[in-house]
This record gives sequence, structure tokens and C-alpha cells, in this order.
Amino acid sequence: MALEDINPSFRMDTTVAPTWKCENYNIEDKTFEVYYNDGTLNNDEWYGPIHMDLDALEPENVNPLRFQIADAVAARVTYEQCKEVDMSQSVLYLNSIIGQEQSVSQEELMAHHEDMVKNDPQFVDPNVLTATQVVNVYSEDDFDEQFEALSAALNSEE
Repeated sequence: MALEDINPSFRMDTTVAPTWKCENYNIEDKTFEVYYNDGTLNNDEWYGPIHMDLDALEPENVNPLRFQIADAVAARVTYEQCKEVDMSQSVLYLNSIIGQEQSVSQEELMAHHEDMVKNDPQFVDPNVLTATQVVNVYSEDDFDEQFEALSAALNSEE
């Protein structure tokens, strides 16, 4: 399946391609550990473990275990990437506001959330998907006539 075939709202960062292995399964309490690595992390060694419990996961016939583990690993890789980022600018800003009362209006916060969502490559503007019209096309002439009629209708709305 090609990336273009996947709905944009379900796309993930394709630069993250972790490998993982399950170790130390405890048959009595149904727990195991997952070790992982990814080419985007600083260290070439295995990271982990992620402690997992079979009782906390969905059954195989509902949601395949390999995908449940892959989701947990992808989330942990994203977490590790955040920990490895240079935070010196954030530390400088934090030092400048330590001990000072701060405030952000709810309007500013909402606008910020909107900007962050719009910057997400998975964002699809709901205003683009406002209406659907079913058109029956029996010949090329039908298509041309209906296309011109729809174009005229859209132009008159503006």
C-alpha cells in the first residue's frame, strides 16, 4: 500500500522505522519486555525495556499483537526523540520567566492550538470538505454540461 492510499488523518511519521524484539516473557503474570531502536535516535544500542502486560492488551483476533507492540514502540521512539532534542533555547526562556507571574488569554491559547494543528502534516481543513454532489455521467457531453453547470453554480455562490 502506498502512502497516498492512506487517509491523511491516519498518516504517521515515515522517517520513524523502529525495530523491536520481545524478551523475558513471564508466563505466570503474562508480562514481557520490549527492546527497540530506530535510526533516528542518538544511540545505536537497544533502548528499553518497555514493560508490557498481555492482560492490558486486546486479544489477537481483535487487534493483532504485533501492531499493538508497534504502536507502543513508535510512541516510545517519539518520546525518546523529544528527550534527545537540544533544549537550550527552552532553558534560556524558562530562566527568564522563573518567579514571574505569567498569563495567556484563552483566545491566545485557542489560536495557538489552531496554529499547531494546522502545522501538522495530517491536518485536513474541514472547510475544504463542505459538500458532495452525486453526478451521473453517461457520456462525455453529459460530463461537460454538468461540469459547466456546477462551475456556474459555484461561481454564483461566491
